[in-house]
Amino acid sequence: MTPLRIAILQSSGHPGDVAANLGALDAAAARAAESGARLLVCPEMFLTGYAIGDAVEQLAEAADGP
Repeated sequence: MTPLRIAILQSSGHPGDVAANLGALDAAAARAAESGARLLVCPEMFLTGYAIGDAVEQLAEAADGP
């Protein structure tokens, strides 16, 4: 069996700022890949954050993507 190296991103992100969170995710993915990880695990709702209040409709994406 081939070992699978996994990286974990532990970050609170920036609630409501999808662009900033995508940037952080991209940087974390690059660091993980450089370290040999083939899978990066992120916090649930990392891109939008939990505390987004009424912005939930504005930040929502269609099920089939943007």
